[in-house]
Amino acid sequence: MNQEIVKALFDYVDDGLYWKHSRGSNAKAGNRAGRLLGTGYRSVHVSGRRYQEHRLGYLWHHGFMPKQVDHITRVKSDNRIENLRAADHSTNQMNTDT
Repeated sequence: MNQEIVKALFDYVDDGLYWKHSRGSNAKAGNRAGRLLGTGYRSVHVSGRRYQEHRLGYLWHHGFMPKQVDHITRVKSDNRIENLRAADHSTNQMNTDT
């Protein structure tokens, strides 16, 4: 996955990814992409592969996908770009509830 593909598939509006073009009955142009998982993260399927929405959103904005993307506020479904930051494992672990 790269930024060019992500930008061709999605618009990024305020809080996350929205389909640019209809891709079937569950993916209509203008609708929020993906779904909310029981883990609290949003997930998007592209070409048979599942991606976490916050990782694709980070790629959409910054042009690369770091090893980990941290939710600054700890709200897993809050995919506003100002709430996302590149992190390494230790930084990401420091920002957990447990």
